[in-house]
Amino acid sequence: MTDFRRCAEWKFTAQDARVLPETSAPCVGANLWRNKQVRPPRRGKGEASVRALHGLVCCLIKPTTERKEKMRTKIRETKFYCKDFLEIYLYPVTEQPQAKIKSRGKRFRESSETQKLLNAKYAERKLVQLLHANFTDRDLAIGLDYSDDTRPKTPEEAQRNFQNFLRRVKRLYKKAGAGEVKYISVIEFGEKSGNVHHHIVMSGGVDRDEIEKAWGLGRANTKRLQFLEIGIADMGKYIIKDPIMHKRWTRSKNLVDPQPRRNDSHISRKKLDELVADCEHRQLFEQLYPGYVVAEVIPTYCEWDSCYHMEIRMFRGDSDYILYGGRKNRKRRAG
Repeated sequence: MTDFRRCAEWKFTAQDARVLPETSAPCVGANLWRNKQVRPPRRGKGEASVRALHGLVCCLIKPTTERKEKMRTKIRETKFYCKDFLEIYLYPVTEQPQAKIKSRGKRFRESSETQKLLNAKYAERKLVQLLHANFTDRDLAIGLDYSDDTRPKTPEEAQRNFQNFLRRVKRLYKKAGAGEVKYISVIEFGEKSGNVHHHIVMSGGVDRDEIEKAWGLGRANTKRLQFLEIGIADMGKYIIKDPIMHKRWTRSKNLVDPQPRRNDSHISRKKLDELVADCEHRQLFEQLYPGYVVAEVIPTYCEWDSCYHMEIRMFRGDSDYILYGGRKNRKRRAG
C-alpha cells in the first residue's frame, strides 16, 4: 500500500518544474514516483511543488478507482426457453479484465466429492431442459425390464440391447410414416437386486403395443407423458439418480438444445433483494416475465459471495398440454 504521508513530505523545487508545461504536472508526479527519481526533500516552496504533488496523488488514486469500476458486481440473468417452459437463474458476477485463455491441461486426479455433486446437479438440470424443449404430452415414457434368463451382466451389454431395440423401433416409425425418432435413454442397475432397467423418453406417433412388442427381452411398459406446472422435472431427476455409464444418458442427434440468454442489466442488486424478500408473491415475477406463470422459486444464500442466488421456473399460461390447477389450458386466476 502506498504511504501518502511519505509522498507529502517530498517536495519539488521550482527549478525542477519550471522546464515543463503547467499541464504536465500530473505526469511529472507519476514519472518521478514510478521511476524513483524523486529528489530528497527540499525546503523550496512554490506553486510548482503543489502542482507536482497534486499530480502525483491523482495518478496514484486514479488507477485504484478504475480497478474498482472494473471489478463492479452485477446481477446476471440467465434464461433458458424450453418450449412452453422458462428457467431463469439470477446470480452475481464480477466484471474483470479479460485474461489470456490457456488451454486446459490433462487431468491427473479425480474430481472432488463437492465437484461431483455439482456436476450431477448441472447434468440433472441439463436433462430436464432437454426433456422440456423436445417432448410434449403426445410423446411416451417407456420402461424396459429383463427376464431372469436375459438379464445382461455388464452395462455395455445392456447398451447393445437398447441399440437393437432402437433399430426395430425406427423401422416401425418409418413404416408408419411417423417421422424421425427422438429419444433420451438412461440405463439403471439395481445395487441390491442387480436388476437392469431402461428409462426412455421417446417421441410418439406409433401404437404403444407395437413398441412394447419390439422389446422381446422382458416386460415393457409405455405411457403418455404428463406435464405438471414444473413439467416432468421429477421424472428427469428420478431416471438420472444412479447413472452407470460414463455418459449419464444417450440421446438422438435431432434434439433441440436450449441455449442460455444472458442479461446483466435487467435485474439490479436492489431488485434481487426485493424478489428474495417477497418470493412468495408470484405477481412480482409474472410482471417481470409477461405471459408466464410461476411454478417454483428457490432462493439460496451463498456465503462465499455474500449474496442470494435465485432459481425461477415458469410455464406459459396459454399452454395446451400443461396441467395447471387440474386442467389444461386453464386461464390464470387473478391474484
